[in-house]
Amino acid sequence: MLYRAESKKDNLTGRIGLAISYDGINFFRHPEPVIEPEYLWESAGVEDPRAVKVGKTYYMTYTGYDGKTARLCLATSKNLLTWKKHGPIFEDFKYEKNNIKG
Repeated sequence: MLYRAESKKDNLTGRIGLAISYDGINFFRHPEPVIEPEYLWESAGVEDPRAVKVGKTYYMTYTGYDGKTARLCLATSKNLLTWKKHGPIFEDFKYEKNNIKG
């Protein structure tokens, strides 16, 4: 299970942790986060992991938050412990109120 955790230092900055279960009830938490903020677009935290396995690769979308804007980001892994970040998926996406219907 990938989950949102918070930094022990400030209890505000999101991290993504990994917990493993053999029965779906009892979980063992990996001692270190598997994804931490590294870049400006995620400087205030990473959260909301969603992962799928295609072939031998795990694809995770997650939210990178810079304190003002939340961006959908992508990372890949072969083992769920080490992740390669690919950055924001829609880097130039602009939200415009006038385009929302309803």
